[in-house]
Amino acid sequence: MRFYGLVVVAVMSLWLSACSKDTSDLDDQRTSLENYISRQGWENVDYLGGVYRYVLNRDRAGYETALQAESGNTLRINYAVYAFSSSSAGGLGALIYTNNPELQNEQEGLDPTYWAKEPLEVVLGKTPLISGLDRGLYGVRQGDTLQLFMSSDMGYGDKPFGTIEADTPLVWNLGIKEVIK
Repeated sequence: MRFYGLVVVAVMSLWLSACSKDTSDLDDQRTSLENYISRQGWENVDYLGGVYRYVLNRDRAGYETALQAESGNTLRINYAVYAFSSSSAGGLGALIYTNNPELQNEQEGLDPTYWAKEPLEVVLGKTPLISGLDRGLYGVRQGDTLQLFMSSDMGYGDKPFGTIEADTPLVWNLGIKEVIK
């Protein structure tokens, strides 16, 4: 019986250390994202429960009256998804996926034949999305050009997904082409 108790304690210790490592990695990612954003000197960065949203063209004419996305609305979006890198320009590491033909053609060694070229259509609250993208899209406005910065738990998590490595923080560059009520 004593041996069984020691095994349970050992297993719990390993599990707790794995959890603290995961928490520590996420804390490091969040700190890195926050430090990067802080260094940019941006005003009006929205924090949306694990996602940082920066609208690059918030100062444009008509921003306040542009259609704003809410649940059930359809959005037409141009996007480019990058691994986050605090040491590179724009926080952009490797390009992961995009529907922008210009970026597709610039990417060395990439065959863009299979990549979408038309805007992505998303129905807020109905289209299955990763948590960070879902949170970041509520409240965007037609005509917004924005960036979403997210830790890996808001992206694809601790499992690899396609070409995305496990535990990869992401940057989504988005152009909101249309909000359909």
